[in-house]
Amino acid sequence: MRTSLSARPSSLLRRLGVLALLGAAGPAFTQPEVAPLAEDRTQAHSLSEIQRQRWAGRLDEARRAVESRLATGTLAPRDALDLRLELATIHDRIGLHQNTRPVVAALEQIEVATSLARNLGTAELAQVAYARGKYYYRAEMAERQFVVAEAELRRALDLYRQAGDVVGTADATHALGLVFFQRRQLEQAEELFERSLELDREGGERPLLRADYERHVGFVYLVQDDLERALPYFERSLAFRRAAEAHDPALFAATTLASTLTELGRLEEAKGPLLLALSLAEGLDSPVGRMRATLVAATLYERQGDRVAAQLAYRGALRLAEAVASASVAERCREGLERLAEPPEAKPPEAKPSETESPTEP
Repeated sequence: MRTSLSARPSSLLRRLGVLALLGAAGPAFTQPEVAPLAEDRTQAHSLSEIQRQRWAGRLDEARRAVESRLATGTLAPRDALDLRLELATIHDRIGLHQNTRPVVAALEQIEVATSLARNLGTAELAQVAYARGKYYYRAEMAERQFVVAEAELRRALDLYRQAGDVVGTADATHALGLVFFQRRQLEQAEELFERSLELDREGGERPLLRADYERHVGFVYLVQDDLERALPYFERSLAFRRAAEAHDPALFAATTLASTLTELGRLEEAKGPLLLALSLAEGLDSPVGRMRATLVAATLYERQGDRVAAQLAYRGALRLAEAVASASVAERCREGLERLAEPPEAKPPEAKPSETESPTEP
């Protein structure tokens, strides 16, 4: 049954999931059937299976699987390096959902992997340089200079090229594009995103790299206020992530799409991805996901003229923002509540997805 945002606020908010964030029942989200990582099956603990669990949002399960394999103490150095870097990625992803980036535990695993790589080869040195570049991309976000991140990513590019690794070169090129994006060197960023896609096609064209390409090129247009041009990129990014059953990154893609449609005034179209985002946030138990999606819901209600629903959603988003110490989102929520305390004829806000969404999460 289609959810209508013109329904009574109490039943509407319950079906949207906003009341779930405040302690009531919300929409159900069912994870797809993914085989558990059985303790007695080495194949189930393979890197590809662990990555599949991570993409699906089963971060604790994936973390335990990595730690279980590392605890055997019988791994070849190359396998141990891969698992250390995967564990770093898992820690970073947990940090995204809890708003605790950069994550020290991630850097610790990267440092161990760096020690292992010194006794291996060029390909392994490229891997750790890439991992370090991604870590410092998060760590240097406040200053947005990215001196260490750029140096590590350029080193990774050189090493991947020496090793003849086209896929690794694509990844490092894309990550370097994010550095230029954050500096608002948009032309260079878009060129790097385009080049990363070309390289990935040479290496086999991975759906999740394509999803990242679509998302981040969309952000290039979004920050230039060209929302109409950004929109199809966000739509394709979500489609690729959903097709890959990558529910963790799909949560953020759905939120961005709903936010962009809301800003464009296409409120009916925004409801589908918003419901998806809220449901995924609940199913994945993501505090940051709940916060971001609830803020979009609040903005949508306000633009629609449903002041009661908007106030409830802003209060819910504010509680979540305070819980995860997100000062920027908390400020937006307080501004929204202040506007709603004014006479109804006050002009509704212009949604700003770029203020709550950022291509810092792949």
